[in-house]
Amino acid sequence: MNECLNTLFLGRKFKNLLKSSFEPIREKYDLKQTEIEVLSYLALYPSATSTEVYQNLNLNKGHVSQSTIHLQSLNLIALHTNPNDKRSATYSLTKKGKQAYDDIMKVHSVLLNSLLHNISDKELKSFLKTSSKIMDNIDNILNQ
Repeated sequence: MNECLNTLFLGRKFKNLLKSSFEPIREKYDLKQTEIEVLSYLALYPSATSTEVYQNLNLNKGHVSQSTIHLQSLNLIALHTNPNDKRSATYSLTKKGKQAYDDIMKVHSVLLNSLLHNISDKELKSFLKTSSKIMDNIDNILNQ
């Protein structure tokens, strides 16, 4: 039990699984893991600002800034400046960005199906409930 918790808390196995699973996407589109996360967020929340991205993904401003610059240079996202407020800008996926997101979701789907193999609905609900409580506990500790 202790070894499983240590593995879960350290997240190394899961991190290695994510790294290997998304390697073809990173190579095909020349992306870093953070850029995959930013691209995915923008697919789910079109017209998001960089502030929304870094706050909701728990990333720092610098990583989001570097990611959005690189994603724009690859023509995966577009920047839209508010004509009434030049300081306000949002991002959206380009056609190429939507294709990259589709590729990301294919990998995500295969990975999720593999992870949930042989896990009953009851076990999954219990895991999700417990995970949610752990995340709440983490948030409470960080906000103290």
